[in-house]
Amino acid sequence: MENKDMSLVFKPMIIPFIFLYYTIESKKKKNPLHLLLLGLIFIADNINLLLETIFYQFAILIYLIVLVILFFLIVKDAKIINQNSKLSKYLGLLFIVAIAFALITKITSVFIVKTKFHSYYLILNYIVFFVGVLAMSFYNFIKFKSKSAKFLLLALGFMFLSDMLSVTKTYYLKYDVFVYLSMLLELPVYYFFAQFFIERDKNAEKIKE
Repeated sequence: MENKDMSLVFKPMIIPFIFLYYTIESKKKKNPLHLLLLGLIFIADNINLLLETIFYQFAILIYLIVLVILFFLIVKDAKIINQNSKLSKYLGLLFIVAIAFALITKITSVFIVKTKFHSYYLILNYIVFFVGVLAMSFYNFIKFKSKSAKFLLLALGFMFLSDMLSVTKTYYLKYDVFVYLSMLLELPVYYFFAQFFIERDKNAEKIKE
């Protein structure tokens, strides 16, 4: 809002608190990708605080990478692909190639093709992967009734509502209440992500046993 200094003080504190909560509550061996996701979200959240258009593009790119990693995790959780198959072994590589392709296409559209499309390219990719993560989360929850899928669905649901309120305030209805509601709904997102990570760590240990 008008007091940007306050957001610069308090916003960067959220992810470190969630990281602390996750490391304390998860008694099992932690998946490095979970820690990477928290790190990426922390970077993207703080880039947004710089309030410059060019930085928004970087932030969206990082959030897109977060969604790609999430999609990779829940595809593995879905057990659609045989764990011992060749495709399963190279699944991580396929997602790295997908991220690299997205980056190359973005750079090409900005510096070589120079079309207006590059302004919407990341957002379109973000929407596609968000819908993909949401669909796979529903699939996992319906098929396995897993707690991890439930927590991810809750996180995505609150994230969607928070974003919609923020967009409504920015482009349609200039009421400050939408900003406060958006911030309020954003807080449970981090908590549910932490719970998602904790449950995945538990499931990974059960599989090993």
